[in-house]
Amino acid sequence: MVTATPVDVCRIEYHDVGGMTRLSAVLIPSVAREGTYQFIVRSVSDGGTSSNAQGGEFSAKGGHREDLSKIIVGGVPNSLAAELQVFDASGNLICSYTLPETR
Repeated sequence: MVTATPVDVCRIEYHDVGGMTRLSAVLIPSVAREGTYQFIVRSVSDGGTSSNAQGGEFSAKGGHREDLSKIIVGGVPNSLAAELQVFDASGNLICSYTLPETR
């Protein structure tokens, strides 16, 4: 019997909240991990284009959700795109997630 190797899960969640859009960078690691992340959001609205990049270190328990970062975009943008990359302590990419441009 072949057993599947557990995988780390990255995702970007977004919600409209009170006339603004909140994006959350989420990691659910398969095992306890330490490392770094990069979270980039680009939005376009009637007022122009906005870019926001955040990153930093994290320490997470295996199998538990870790909210790495949150970004709030003022207003509901005409379009929105985001990317999350998560690296282990050695700098190896362990998971990534791209939120394609939405309108």
